[in-house]
Amino acid sequence: AGSPPGAIRAILDRSSWPLDRVYFAPEDAIEAVHHPTLPGEPPMSTPIRVVHYINQFFGGIGGEEQAHVGLSVRRELVGPGRALQAALGDSAQIVGTLICGDNRVAENEAAAAAAIAAEISTLAPQLLVAGPAFGSGRYGLACALACRAAGTVGVPALTAMHPDNPGVEANR
Repeated sequence: AGSPPGAIRAILDRSSWPLDRVYFAPEDAIEAVHHPTLPGEPPMSTPIRVVHYINQFFGGIGGEEQAHVGLSVRRELVGPGRALQAALGDSAQIVGTLICGDNRVAENEAAAAAAIAAEISTLAPQLLVAGPAFGSGRYGLACALACRAAGTVGVPALTAMHPDNPGVEANR
């Protein structure tokens, strides 16, 4: 893993860095979310289409007792997606939320990645945002998997988690 050149704008420039790797946002990425155009560039005329990936807990389904649930799609803001949308403002629009149980992802990564990639293709975003996973290990691994799945269908992705999360080390 590494940091992509620039921030949000570079994420959308698919020719600037490979999509088969998981990148972790540099600390200045939050500033880029608030100001998604680079100096001297005209503002974007249409909002960036974003899909948000979260686990069953943040999706409001339940805790560990619901970690087995399969992938579901909601075409609305869910949980931390509300704060993400507020931070993005008019520069982006969350067009869907993907929710999946941490155990479901951990127990069958290939099937989970295929399902996530298929839903991303259906929703046709310009960017996937996964998490934030904080220090939660299985959630961090699932967020990284969602980012890799997005890359398989040509969609750049961004995730956030604590540096000690196993999702970081597993994707270096």
